[in-house]
Amino acid sequence: MTNSVENIVDGIIDFCAYVEDFYGAGGVYDMGATPAHIIEATQKYIDQVGTNPEDSFSFAGDSLDREKVRDIMIEDFGLVFPESNSVFPKIIIGVDDYEPAN
Repeated sequence: MTNSVENIVDGIIDFCAYVEDFYGAGGVYDMGATPAHIIEATQKYIDQVGTNPEDSFSFAGDSLDREKVRDIMIEDFGLVFPESNSVFPKIIIGVDDYEPAN
């Protein structure tokens, strides 16, 4: 049983690091989320959906869960999702003078 508990804890730690890579300082979508924000929002989300691997709606540590935790941080802590960065469309379509539509 200890191994199962260790696996769950390791998975949650990895997930929190994953969320921080996206929404923490310097992240892909820097919202200024702190480790405390991420841990509290993750716990709230897990409390809502559970961790049963047989339930397709439970916590799996994937991108859907990351986005749900992001939404909790926005709602509970007033964090703001940053505006879209126009660099990504330039890279995707390979156009140097790309101008995003208004």
